[in-house]
Amino acid sequence: RQKREALRLRARLYNTGAKPCVVNGLSFLLRRKADGARFEYPANDSRVYTDQGMADGQAHACGLVGSMTHIKDQAGSLNLLFLDEVEKWSQGAYRAGGCISHVYAAAVEAELQPGESLEAGCLYLSLPEAGEDPYLHIRGFFDRLGFRPLRGSLNEGLLYSCHPHGTMDGGFKLGLDLRQYAEQLPQIRALGVDHIWLLPVFDHLDRGVYHPTDQRPIDARYGGEEAMRHFAQEAHALGMTVLFDYVPHGPEPTDPLAQEHLDWCSRRLDGSLQDEWHCVSFDMTHPDYLDYTRELVGSHVRRFGIDGARIDCAMGGLSNWQPYGNHRPSASNLMGGVAISRAIMEGFERMGKRAFLLPENFNPVPAYYPVTGVFYGMNLYRVMTLLWERGAKPAEYVSELTRFLDIERKVTPEGLKKLRFLGNHDTVSWVWQKQRAWQSYGEGKARALFALMYFLDGVPMLYQGDEDPALAGKEGPDLRAYLTRLREERRRLTGEGTGISYLHTGSGVMAFKREMDGLRRLVLISLEDSEQTLALDELLGAKLEAGQAETDGTRVMLPPYAYAIFTLKG
Repeated sequence: RQKREALRLRARLYNTGAKPCVVNGLSFLLRRKADGARFEYPANDSRVYTDQGMADGQAHACGLVGSMTHIKDQAGSLNLLFLDEVEKWSQGAYRAGGCISHVYAAAVEAELQPGESLEAGCLYLSLPEAGEDPYLHIRGFFDRLGFRPLRGSLNEGLLYSCHPHGTMDGGFKLGLDLRQYAEQLPQIRALGVDHIWLLPVFDHLDRGVYHPTDQRPIDARYGGEEAMRHFAQEAHALGMTVLFDYVPHGPEPTDPLAQEHLDWCSRRLDGSLQDEWHCVSFDMTHPDYLDYTRELVGSHVRRFGIDGARIDCAMGGLSNWQPYGNHRPSASNLMGGVAISRAIMEGFERMGKRAFLLPENFNPVPAYYPVTGVFYGMNLYRVMTLLWERGAKPAEYVSELTRFLDIERKVTPEGLKKLRFLGNHDTVSWVWQKQRAWQSYGEGKARALFALMYFLDGVPMLYQGDEDPALAGKEGPDLRAYLTRLREERRRLTGEGTGISYLHTGSGVMAFKREMDGLRRLVLISLEDSEQTLALDELLGAKLEAGQAETDGTRVMLPPYAYAIFTLKG
């Protein structure tokens, strides 16, 4: 036990036979009597499951890798907290007879010779003290284990994701080079943008920007080296930083970089090359590949003065059955993802650059805290999408979303910023909603949800065309003036801090409090298509600072899909 708060369970698997054996997965299970408990996956899912809600033989898996399961019954709370710093895992539960089994299934892959063993993962059964908030207990527990967020990186402002050839859902039809695209930077800056995330502009064939042949040169169709240098200089002159989008999974098997470094390529058990996205899967734990990556980043800083990186596929690659050193095959996934993220971070640090670091990590996994400047935020997008798919009514939508955000705030380490968005290059084109926010929600609700993204804690992001669908070759609402106003009001009223507290309104109106320069602000955002009246004690003596609302003291009237920001008395 650690301070009487946890029981730690480790597992070591031995090959006691006379022949080699192949390991494919190792699971930790906590089995308990189904006695009416409720359980959930904090920061990973908004749903609450119940013992009675699971029929015999029913099972479910949480959609993202997560370290946390919170169980609540009449006796109190129990947190199941799982850590594996080598490979990814899945989490879920199933019912068999009168028992519920909670499962963490680690994707361990290895070949054990006779007499060999391996250890994989660690499950903690953590007991909050009576009266202690079980979610804050999770935050404190991981902090005491030393999993703390990266300090000193760039993590404030508005991020804008874009490409000189246009948008993913528009088929990259814009067709500009970087020098030509630089002419659009003033109007991007006018939106209040602080950081430009360029989708990959590295040398690639016609197969797509996320299939670079080599990440060192800038592709000629984007104007090459000189155009990239000009673009970065123009962005810097306007007060914006520039992020490259690194693609570390590896090129296609016939590309020279793969052929010259076959020792970096992960292989199957039969020795053939692993294949993902029609590309090799570089082993991101290989020290030579990590050295190459550090030098690559340093080269880009030296040549272009870039300021940060979004890191594609930052959760690592496929298993390597010819691993480096004493690594097991599955070390190339999560361990590899952390290693490549750290190598990119170190590439900036070696050049004395304070960088914006954004690994594409969907999963609130503590191992990533020390190498993450801003957490990718796909968990919030996924929760909102599930509510949209379910057709949740506004009051239900607000209730579930508020609860999710409040719990996420509590379990997330202090200082770890989160990316807030309604869509990115993936979600507008081929996954989840496969369209823009205004197409999913309608213009009114999309406006309200953009206000939510801007006024929450974290880093708001726009994907090229969110402000004007014409940039994606589409017809739709021009939101440039609206988004510019949101950005100005964020600067003036809610700021960049992480402090936030949520109110449960029992209605279709989101409510939360922010603090800036010693002043407390109340933010209200209606997700209803009709006028809403809300009574809150906090409104007594409050001053309306922004948005649309009428108030008579303790009641406020909000038009459909409107927002309002008040400065609270005292």
